[in-house]
Amino acid sequence: MSRDPLNIALAIAAVLVLAAGGSWLVDRARRPDMRRVSPPSLAALPAGARLVTLEVSGMMCANCASRVTSTLAATAGVRSCDVDPTVKRAWVVCDRGVADTTLVAAVAHAGTDTPRGPEYSAKVVRR
Repeated sequence: MSRDPLNIALAIAAVLVLAAGGSWLVDRARRPDMRRVSPPSLAALPAGARLVTLEVSGMMCANCASRVTSTLAATAGVRSCDVDPTVKRAWVVCDRGVADTTLVAAVAHAGTDTPRGPEYSAKVVRR
């Protein structure tokens, strides 16, 4: 018994599956990881540090979150930060001397690489 008809049928089925859903599969494979980030615990803050929660507008994807994270992390006095694009929040652990306006300006600066001007804006969420 020959396997050629079976191999041909499987090849045709694979082509049909890729034609119907191939672009979806490629988009799904290329999509960055958009994991949920939880805010740091207040009990785990180091001495002399404070937690600032920012509401970030204009952030749409994990690439945006990465840009905001790297800009905030490079800001003087920032010890760590986590950004979650799904809830549009950034949690920054920084020295007590870092002004809120410095963090807001850093977020705005993260979006200045575009020809349209700043993409992101932030405001401090009060607890």
